[in-house]
Amino acid sequence: MTRLVISARASRDVREILEHLSELAGPSVAEKYARDLRALYERLSMFPASGARRTALGPFARIAVWTPYVLVYDHINEEIGVVRVLDGRRNITRRLLHR
Repeated sequence: MTRLVISARASRDVREILEHLSELAGPSVAEKYARDLRALYERLSMFPASGARRTALGPFARIAVWTPYVLVYDHINEEIGVVRVLDGRRNITRRLLHR
């Protein structure tokens, strides 16, 4: 399995998303999203190249969908670095990734 490294910013993104979902739709909805995210992390660690390439975001950038959110990650050798977790309806740019 490929090593998965989640950046501090991506962790903060997830925490904010789950808190928002809990307030908006309730704890059970937030828990379902958290389970789905863990399953996505597991899938990525087994199949790191499964995400669509997004070279406009970086030379090793890929995305994975966690509807309606998008995980932006770099896949280099045997490591996945989750850079950000953003609302997929946004215009995701390199600059946004590094805010």
